[in-house]
Amino acid sequence: MGLVKGLLQEERIPKRDKIVLGGLLALLASPIDLIPDFLPLVGYLDDLIMVILVLDYLFARIPWEVMVDHYPWDPKGYQRIRRWVRRLSGAIPSFLKDLIWSRVEASGPDLGKGEKEGKGS
Repeated sequence: MGLVKGLLQEERIPKRDKIVLGGLLALLASPIDLIPDFLPLVGYLDDLIMVILVLDYLFARIPWEVMVDHYPWDPKGYQRIRRWVRRLSGAIPSFLKDLIWSRVEASGPDLGKGEKEGKGS
């Protein structure tokens, strides 16, 4: 939770990216799901997909230095999570990603500068 709190308070992160992170928290806290959680295994699938999509989005939008400043564990652990998120994100249909992120980008030009290439890969 320290990572999320730090990112939400970070001045170097654009407002839109904070809204995306806050939206994920609201979605996870909400009792309303696309797939009801009482269904074994698949009930958490919609939550897992959104966590992967939002983490992939944040890793791509928020500069490496900013993420590492707030990541409370070992940097190698951060790199490992980032790699897994990227792999899992590749399994999510691109039409779904395009649908979600085109709406985010249509909300305005308030995007982060993105990670520097090569770091954390």
